[in-house]
Amino acid sequence: MEQRVDDLSARQPTPVGHAHPNSAAVPSPDFLLHQMAVTIQEVFWVSPPDLSALLFASPGFERVWGQPWDQAPHPPAAIVGAAHPEDFARVLREIRSVRDSSRDIEYRILRPDGGIRWIRNRVRGVYDETGRLTTFAGAASDITERKLFQKALIESHARFVTVLDSIDSDIYVADLDTHEILFVNRHLQAGYGRELRGRTCREVFHRETGSCSRCADPEWVGSDGQPGTGVFWESRSEDTGKWYLNYDRAIKWVDGRRVRLQIATDISRIKNLEMETNRFQARLQQAEKMEAIGTLAGGIAHDFNNILTAILGHTEIAMMGADASSAVHRNLQQVLKAGQRARDLVRQILTFSRESDCEFKPVQTGLIVEEALNLMRASLPSTISIRTQLVSQTAAMADPTQIHQVIVNLCTNAVHAMRMSGGELFIGLEDVHPDPAFLSKHHELRPGAYQKLSVQDSGHGIPAEIRSRIFEPFFTTKHRGEGTGMGLAVVSGIVKGHKGAIVVESRVGKGTRFDVYLPNSPVCRKADGGA
Repeated sequence: MEQRVDDLSARQPTPVGHAHPNSAAVPSPDFLLHQMAVTIQEVFWVSPPDLSALLFASPGFERVWGQPWDQAPHPPAAIVGAAHPEDFARVLREIRSVRDSSRDIEYRILRPDGGIRWIRNRVRGVYDETGRLTTFAGAASDITERKLFQKALIESHARFVTVLDSIDSDIYVADLDTHEILFVNRHLQAGYGRELRGRTCREVFHRETGSCSRCADPEWVGSDGQPGTGVFWESRSEDTGKWYLNYDRAIKWVDGRRVRLQIATDISRIKNLEMETNRFQARLQQAEKMEAIGTLAGGIAHDFNNILTAILGHTEIAMMGADASSAVHRNLQQVLKAGQRARDLVRQILTFSRESDCEFKPVQTGLIVEEALNLMRASLPSTISIRTQLVSQTAAMADPTQIHQVIVNLCTNAVHAMRMSGGELFIGLEDVHPDPAFLSKHHELRPGAYQKLSVQDSGHGIPAEIRSRIFEPFFTTKHRGEGTGMGLAVVSGIVKGHKGAIVVESRVGKGTRFDVYLPNSPVCRKADGGA
């Protein structure tokens, strides 16, 4: 065989063979073999069992290896010897292990000009009649372009996945027909902490067994069956409790089928800011409304006060000239009493509108509480008991007259809530330092030390639907003649004027609790180490 291969590679074959009766001369097998070797792209080669040299290589060897096969250095044979140093040991080992079944071996070679090519070598052992291995034969293909394409594809895929994994949004792809999840990015995978690929999107994200409405949106696919425009929608996750802005659209997947791409961005912070903004706007509108009402009420109260002065003065003069036992005197007494109630109402209106003079100074709130309770005890029904817990030892920066009015109004409301069934009136006073979470809900407060005045009853409570209106002026649930609706409005105005806050908690049938926060005086805050 060696002689035949050498002869084939050494001479130019000529058309030799038997003539066919109806055609030209038929080329010899050697000629045909040579022409095939020259024409095809693969490199045929033959080597002895020890791989010491090449016995034959087709002309394509020079195109791939960069030099004639019979001029390549050896041992070992150039088919192995030109292997890249990182691949050489593996290639030699794999070729030596080949027997009578062919094996594909891929590796890199170094050309004399320094270039690198990728080779796929299909190698097989050739045996004689006795079963002895006589040669190795192979067909080598240059697969450099394919390898470069594969490398570029892998790098492109890596870049694509890296970009998607770097986005702080949940991204996944699901089959439009089966709803099977085909791809998820790292952010989504980390959020769920378990493998999602292979499961259905409806099961994972919506906890549904059948198709959900989002999986059949007609906007995804046009009438021509092609992917349509994307769809934006908001949702709240049952698993995380977060709000998401979702973008869905149909696309063609790498295998040609239609899939759904969803990008879900966490907008919980935006939602919270939106709700906080709405609450702030509501408070701002309420403040503006109260300010307008206060301005109007203040103007009316001044004029009304002048009228009342004349009414009360002339009533007192008329009473002086009437017999004390006469019906006229009794009627004038009722006029005087009504005028005095109207004067008290005007005083409350002026307090609400903040037009009365205030004198802020350090006051012991506990002493004011005890004074107010001493005045109220005589008028309390026997079915209502009073319990106090006055533990604060600091002073608040306040107007004592207005704080007295706050205590009396809150206690009066509490007593009115328990007048039918009785109960307990609790008044507490303690020193507190509101935490950041509390301060974030009450922007009117600044960090620091406060006195918390609590007034709690065990009465009928305030229904939730009217709880937001209880501080509105002239709003009342009492019967005609029992109240003016100014008590809590005055309390709210006083507390705000003291740069404090008022918080109400109520449960229908369980009672109501008002907590009033009053800032400590600067002397107390300095002693406490505050600002």
